[in-house]
Amino acid sequence: IYLNISSMNNISIHIDSLGPIRNADIDIRPLMIFTGESGLGKSYLACLANYTYALLSKGNGRLMDYFSEVDFSTLLDGKKSGDVIFSITTSDLFNWINRDAIHYIGYMIGNPTIEGKVNISWPFSEDKIDFKYHESLTGLNKNKKTVYRFSSDNFNFNSEERVVSASILTTLIQAEFIKSIDYTPLKFISNYILPPSRGALMEIQEIPTFRSGMFYEFFKLKSDIARPIESPREQDAILTNLLSRINDGTISLTNDNLTYTTHSGHQMPLSAAASSIKELAALALLLPKYNLDDMTLLFEEPEAHLHPSRQQSLADLIGYIVSKGCHLRITTHSDYFIKRINALIKLYPIISQLPAEDGQELLAKHGFNKESLIDTANVIAYNLTRNDNGYTNVSQLKTDAEEGVPFDSFHKVITRYFDLLSDLNDIGNNTNDEE
Repeated sequence: IYLNISSMNNISIHIDSLGPIRNADIDIRPLMIFTGESGLGKSYLACLANYTYALLSKGNGRLMDYFSEVDFSTLLDGKKSGDVIFSITTSDLFNWINRDAIHYIGYMIGNPTIEGKVNISWPFSEDKIDFKYHESLTGLNKNKKTVYRFSSDNFNFNSEERVVSASILTTLIQAEFIKSIDYTPLKFISNYILPPSRGALMEIQEIPTFRSGMFYEFFKLKSDIARPIESPREQDAILTNLLSRINDGTISLTNDNLTYTTHSGHQMPLSAAASSIKELAALALLLPKYNLDDMTLLFEEPEAHLHPSRQQSLADLIGYIVSKGCHLRITTHSDYFIKRINALIKLYPIISQLPAEDGQELLAKHGFNKESLIDTANVIAYNLTRNDNGYTNVSQLKTDAEEGVPFDSFHKVITRYFDLLSDLNDIGNNTNDEE
């Protein structure tokens, strides 16, 4: 089963209520950006969007809970090959998913009592899913054996045992969901979480007790970083260069020891490196190890502890991995980061229209990689503001090749700052005149 996550049929979500958020709508896109002041629910929305990917990710057991009241030990009683052994209506399944999305957000943010009501609209047209049981003989003469197969409408799950389980039916549902959003050959994905304050967790080996599930998920990411793989992916020179530029060096993991090496060759334990290096260490180790089009990321405040120039380099990295098929949900407070994202969006159509030599000259002059440019069709941005009733409004920001991602909230802060400077200068000038 294969999932090409670089182009997906639309999944949309309506939020009746979720924490402080009321009556809002969001669409799932490869690159999702959430901005706004603290405390308005950016992480809630990012987690909600991430839930759709969590349902589709390999090894995720959330859908198994849907079958918690099913007695699987009796499903095959009296059944013969070709019989339907279980059926579910999609309306019942999606109602459960809508409720489970709230539980997931509560788990992620560490608030199991959170209340909310959402409706996730999947491009899934079938009214029900029938699960069938099949058996057949394979092999010749003495090597014959019975193979058991469980199927949904479009997919099969082969088993050597005549046993059906929640895991089998969950895998088939995931495959049907993936098919409904993307009609190329399908595959499962890996969904990773980069929570706030992640840098401080890099040196910790044992998992502490957390209230927030984000941090438990982060340790799963760390486990995948440390896990040996049979066939390392081919080195990506552009990715290596982008990571090296952001970190001003390289990060390595050898025998559970994390090491940072500067461009000048000076080595030190990661614990001795700057906070900016620690914050991005997990990302720097993860991205080169696995196929970018196999993974999605929830990335909270990627700009944390980064100098503005490195925030811009990080935006270039984000643009590059999105172009390679990785999907991201990002929360940010950084106008430097947003401005660079805007430049990547604006350059995309310009470079495609210029002669190749002129385009390359323009990119080189301003320090851009062509591969980091962002197609506006792949990005969507939302700004959160507090209304007069104390609730949060969610506004989709117009993103196009002319304007990029608007950053009105940052502009208002800057305007207020310059108004203050003007008043202070006026007061200072008047004081000097009086003297």
